[in-house]
Amino acid sequence: LVPESGQSPFGQMFGLLGTEEFAMFKFFTESPMFASFSGMMPKFDKFKVGERETIEITFLLVDDVTQRHTLFDDKIKPNAELTNSKDLPSSFLAEVDERLKVYKELLGPLMELGVMGGEGIVPPW
Repeated sequence: LVPESGQSPFGQMFGLLGTEEFAMFKFFTESPMFASFSGMMPKFDKFKVGERETIEITFLLVDDVTQRHTLFDDKIKPNAELTNSKDLPSSFLAEVDERLKVYKELLGPLMELGVMGGEGIVPPW
C-alpha cells in the first residue's frame, strides 16, 4: 500500500506499507494506551494498492555462521487508483487482522506493564 500523497511530513515517513507495517500502524493508532501519541499520527484512509514480492536471502559464511536479509520488491502502477481502507483486498485485510491479533497478544501485556516505556517497574536498588 502507498498512503495517499499530501500527508504531513510525519505521514510521509511511512512510505510503502505491507501487512506487517499496516498492522503495527493500526496497533499503535488504535490502542487506548497510545491515545496521546496516536493523535499525532496521520490518518490513512486512501491507498494505492500494488504488489510486494518478498525475497529472503541467507548467506552461509562458515559452518554455523549465517547472515540473513529480507528484501522487498514493491510494484505500484503509476496510474493506480486510490482505494478506501475498507475496500482493500479481503486477503490483505485478513492478514493484517491476523498480525494485529498477534501484536495485541504479545505486545499488549508488555505495554500495559510499562515495560516498553520504562514505567511501572520498580528498580532492584
